[in-house]
Amino acid sequence: NSSSTKKTKTDLTKVELKKLKSILPTLKQKPTSTPIEIVLETIRYIRQLENQLIDRFQTDTSLSARK
Repeated sequence: NSSSTKKTKTDLTKVELKKLKSILPTLKQKPTSTPIEIVLETIRYIRQLENQLIDRFQTDTSLSARK
């Protein structure tokens, strides 16, 4: 049944968005968030983590070069 499949996909999407929201520091305590807010904040958070890794790698590399 098409409507049953659609409902299952919608329910699954809601569950996955809820999981994402639960790991995002800025949205974790927020009572409500739209799906687009969750996706945009996820992208922002991934970029932030990526930048932290780049900074850490550059710091480690510069410290290694001094030895």
